[in-house]
Amino acid sequence: MDYKNMENYYLIISKDEIAKVNFNELAVSSFATCLYIDNGEKLVLKWRGETPSFINLIQYKEGPYDKSE
Repeated sequence: MDYKNMENYYLIISKDEIAKVNFNELAVSSFATCLYIDNGEKLVLKWRGETPSFINLIQYKEGPYDKSE
């Protein structure tokens, strides 16, 4: 798969939902490499291309956003 030509997407989730995240489907390798915001209460997930399948399991989410948003 040619990731260079795929757009990045971002999703903000509650840190309480980290157990639902499949890092094999993301552009970040673990919860330790995610960007944390709001005093560590939320984290930003990043992927390229198609939306990861586990996203439907996440209850609290903002996005997905593309780079321009």
